[in-house]
Amino acid sequence: MDAHTLLDASLEQARDAVRGGRIAAWELTACAIDRIERDEDARACFMRLRKDEAIQEARACHGGGALPGIPVAHKDIFSIRGEVASCATSPGLRRRADTDTEVLLRVKEAGAIDLGGLHLAEFAMGASGWNEVRGYLRNPLDPDRVSGGSSSGSAAAVARKLVFGALGTDTGGSIRVPSSFCGVVGLKPTNGLVSIQGVFPVSPTLDTVGPLARTVRDCAIMLDGMQSAVAAEKALDLPFEPAELGILEEASLPTPPDAEAALALDRVRAACAKAGLRVRPLSTTLPGEANALSGIVFLSEAAAVHLRHLREKPELLGPQVRNRLLLGLTYPAAVYIRALEERATMLKRWIHEMPSLVLLPSTPCLPPLRNSYDGMSADEIIALNGRLGSYTAFANYLGLPALSLPVPLSGGMSLGVQIVGRPGEDARVLQLASLLERMLA
Repeated sequence: MDAHTLLDASLEQARDAVRGGRIAAWELTACAIDRIERDEDARACFMRLRKDEAIQEARACHGGGALPGIPVAHKDIFSIRGEVASCATSPGLRRRADTDTEVLLRVKEAGAIDLGGLHLAEFAMGASGWNEVRGYLRNPLDPDRVSGGSSSGSAAAVARKLVFGALGTDTGGSIRVPSSFCGVVGLKPTNGLVSIQGVFPVSPTLDTVGPLARTVRDCAIMLDGMQSAVAAEKALDLPFEPAELGILEEASLPTPPDAEAALALDRVRAACAKAGLRVRPLSTTLPGEANALSGIVFLSEAAAVHLRHLREKPELLGPQVRNRLLLGLTYPAAVYIRALEERATMLKRWIHEMPSLVLLPSTPCLPPLRNSYDGMSADEIIALNGRLGSYTAFANYLGLPALSLPVPLSGGMSLGVQIVGRPGEDARVLQLASLLERMLA
């Protein structure tokens, strides 16, 4: 299998080929860079491409680690010492990093070749994938639609097979929403499992770093390269022990799903039956309650992060981001503190009332058409994007692991269905996702 063919294969296959000496890491990296440079939509996925550095690192690769010689990329919000992460914002708000992001060091130690920084919503605040610097990123499944955000480039680069895996961040759905829209697997790990040190903060209480990849196993391999507490790939080779599964009833979802999202969930329900898994319907108000509290924490902390920008250079912030930050300033300290205190109580309720694994759509609808945003005010865009992330924010607030699994639909589109587990049970989430992935094939 040559490098071009291998680039279309799975991360697992590429890893085994490099380990077995059937392909050199530099050949695979050079092929990935060539594919990026030849296509306008591929180039648009990157805020900056580390072409020379990546080739040099690949030539020095000796085939060791969990990700030996594997081309990956990261959301352009991760610090690299001496370099400037764009955060997809105005140049006047950018800063040169004096430290390296811990998780980037980990994946490099695992042998991965980092091709550079990927497109994202400005300061990772926006579910559509649009930003003031680069505009919209075209959806790989339908170029007339948005890619989702804020980890837009991470999802699109994986879907376009430019890299085998990507690193994203998820504060309220920023991995799972674009994964759902672009047809890839995206995991928001248990809060704290993967280090956020060196990642520009959105809301430090809610921020998580996670992998996006083409398959569940590839996602597990990526996770193994990002942390050492969970042996994710090994877990996939163990039998999935029967667990109590639940599917959120439509009335329990924070906003009604469109027909396509309901269909994707029905197909997963059928896959569960095919696999011999018993699923019970769930009626609860917890996701909506947690979403409301998550929004208070998110906006309060984001406003604190950007307080200097709001005071000194508000005109450099995009209107959508600026309006959300200003809203964050309106919450009294007592309301913010109360929202933080409620997390432990609500998590206890979740564990007591919910089964160990819960299924629901990742997004309530197909990705919006790009031209549907034309003529909208910043506040109208905020409202629309709020709906896109309405099925995801509660998992960040409660610290739960949540994976978006793509479900094929007609017309070449797909939508994600979420598998949500209990804190620390990321391996169980991956095991169920792997089983359902096989049933849906």
